[in-house]
Parts: sequence; C-alpha cells; structure tokens
Amino acid sequence: MRLKVIQAREARHADCVSGVGWSNSDEVLSFGDDQRLLKWNMINLEANKMADLPSGFYATSLHFFPRSISKQNDIFAVTTSDGKLHLFSRTGKIDRSVEAHKGAALCVRWSSDGTGILTSGQDGTVKMWSRQGLLRSVLATLPSPSYSCAWNGQANKVAPLSWKAHDGIVLCADWSAASDLIVTGGEDCKFKVWDSFGRVLFSSSLHEYPITSLSFSPDGALFAVGSFNLLRLCDKAGWAHSLDILSSGSLMALAWSPDGTQVAAGTAGGHVVHAHIIERRVSYRNLDVVQTKWNIVEVRDVSSEAAYESLETK
Repeated sequence: MRLKVIQAREARHADCVSGVGWSNSDEVLSFGDDQRLLKWNMINLEANKMADLPSGFYATSLHFFPRSISKQNDIFAVTTSDGKLHLFSRTGKIDRSVEAHKGAALCVRWSSDGTGILTSGQDGTVKMWSRQGLLRSVLATLPSPSYSCAWNGQANKVAPLSWKAHDGIVLCADWSAASDLIVTGGEDCKFKVWDSFGRVLFSSSLHEYPITSLSFSPDGALFAVGSFNLLRLCDKAGWAHSLDILSSGSLMALAWSPDGTQVAAGTAGGHVVHAHIIERRVSYRNLDVVQTKWNIVEVRDVSSEAAYESLETK
C-alpha cells in the first residue's frame, strides 16, 4: 500500500497554502496567504477562484463541518492570524466572525457530533464555541502558544497535550475518533503515537526537518505526515507504508477525503498536492482484491487462474 501523488506543474496560489478541506469526495477548498479561496476539482486538478478575501486575511487553519452529520459539507470554520474565528458558507461567504484569541488563532476543529468548535491560539488559551460561534468556555490557559488542538471521538475530551511530548514545540496533533489514538509532530523532527492516557506507543526516527502537519484517516487505520518536501503514509501503529519526496516546500495542512482514500495537502510553495491510496489489498476466502488506481480495483479468484475481473468505481 502506498500513495500516488499528483501535483500541478505551476502553483495556483501566489503564497503559502495554510488550509485545505474536502467539501465532497471530488472537491477541495484551499486558502492561501494571497487572500484567495480556490475550489479544486481533484479529478483533473483544475482550480477556480471561489472568493477574494479581505486584505490582511491570513488563514491559519480550516476544518469542515463533520461529513457524518451532513452528507454535504455545507459550512466550514477558519482561524486567522488576527485572532479571529470565521464561519463560512459553502459558497465562500463569511457568515460570522468573532474575536477568538489575543494574537493569532492557530487551530480550529469541529467536534465529531458537530455541536461544538475548538480553537487554540498564540495566547495559550484553548476555547470551546457553539456551532453559531458563541463562546462556551475557556478550557485551558497555557503558558506558551497552543499550535494545535483536537477532540476525541466522543467529543468529551480535548488535546492540547498536558504532558511532555516532544523536545521542542509541538507543531501539530490529531486525535482519531475511530481508534482513539493521538499523533503529534514537533520541531524535534519526530512524530509520535499516543494512547488517550498519554502513553507513547510509537516514536519515529529523526527526520531532517520539523513535522509540520498530521492527519488521521476517517477510519483511524492510517495517518499522513507532512514535513519539508515530504509526505509519508503510516498505519495507526506508526509504521511507514510509503514515503514521497516532493518539490513544493513544507506541507502546512493535510486533509483526508470523506471516504479515506485520498489526501490533499497545502504547501508553503503555494501548491495543493493530491494523493490517493493504491495497492491496498484485501483478502476474503479465495478472493484477492487490490486497488490499482484511484477508481479501479482488481478482483482475482486465487483458486482459478482464469477468474479475474477489473472493476471501475465512482
């Protein structure tokens, strides 16, 4: 099993892409520091401008309303460097903006049930908001900036991490709703897998550059790791299945498609990178099934050399 990476030759954003999210299985939205919101067709990697954002609008994080609650992701939340939390409609219009943090608001995450929003900021606070953008509570006040935050699957626990996780700043974290595992990455150039009690289950070898982005697949079986010119696919135990070397700068944001077969990445060089899983294998009795392309699976009956079929999916 590995990732097949596709990247357009020319960057469509003129500056760093700090937020990406899937509105459906074929469509990705991306925010860049060039104050543009682009809509991507991930089948052919064509991008169209969806909206021009206000001057000084620098997105730091983007997260769509949970697909499990709504078949069509209608709204998404964005945090910006001026400390605000913005709620967008699917058309790219800002429905509501609130002052969330002093200094930059660095991360935003919807809860798995869609009833709350979590933000963390440069002021060290972690806050919970209603889905309408009303402040519910300040969950934590830390002595240093909180670069990442995450909910657990039941939406009753949150991380920023309160234990010593890395030898340096923790730049990114994700908590799988399916497997209840936490993955973190830091300036110490390592990523680590933890259980929900803060016990380390896996620690990676030393990378050449800091880990800048992480994301669990919806089923919790895999996660993607982004660093400078690097995209890695790992299983939930931390073991790597593939490593791709890119030429687009640091991967600043990662997002899985709702079906867990594709990954979109926003890079510091202004690119949006598309990757999909291939060579995934499933066996059942005498049947062997292998995904050879993003929309093709090959089914073989191992008890008969002639029993073979290639199936094309949506």
